[in-house]
Amino acid sequence: MKSVSTFVLLLTLLLVSCNQPGQPESVPDEQAQAETTAPAATDVPGPQTAFADTELAYYQPQMNKYGFTEYPAITCDPITTGVTPKIAESSLAGLDIQVQVLIEEKVLGSAPNFNCQYHVVYWNCGASCKMVAVFNSKTGKLVQVFETAFGAIFSPKSRMLILNPPRNEKMDVSYRQSMGIPEFWELQGDTFKQHLED
Repeated sequence: MKSVSTFVLLLTLLLVSCNQPGQPESVPDEQAQAETTAPAATDVPGPQTAFADTELAYYQPQMNKYGFTEYPAITCDPITTGVTPKIAESSLAGLDIQVQVLIEEKVLGSAPNFNCQYHVVYWNCGASCKMVAVFNSKTGKLVQVFETAFGAIFSPKSRMLILNPPRNEKMDVSYRQSMGIPEFWELQGDTFKQHLED
């Protein structure tokens, strides 16, 4: 207990000696008071968007209708789940070398991430442009390439690929219509079929 009280006494003396008269303080009193009463503009939080006003809420009926649970993956036994993926060289023909390397790293270095035996790979192709490619991990063949504005969401347990998925941002109908609305593509066999709203 004596060592603790000695430490507190030494610390107090050190603090008092640092603020001796004649030594400038780091911040004048008026400036310190102004800083504590007026927060910087960057500290003020922006207005929060209510969920009902977001893209997620706007597109909720379509997401429920064409969601992952409504379109489960093909039946896949555990042996084929761990199959070593491959890429057919013809699938990469015509692509930029950097994109080829990216695809090889994503496909060859991981387990299938879509519909049990497929790989979805995406890359940027410019401002508001994301390419999405789907490969069959067993055959190594390219199934289809999509050009999107907002990418895609997918699941290893579903055969539904959702392009330009809704985001948790304020809904702007004209912006989404010009950039890309959500699209729902179901994998049937080795081809995709788009589900359109009635």
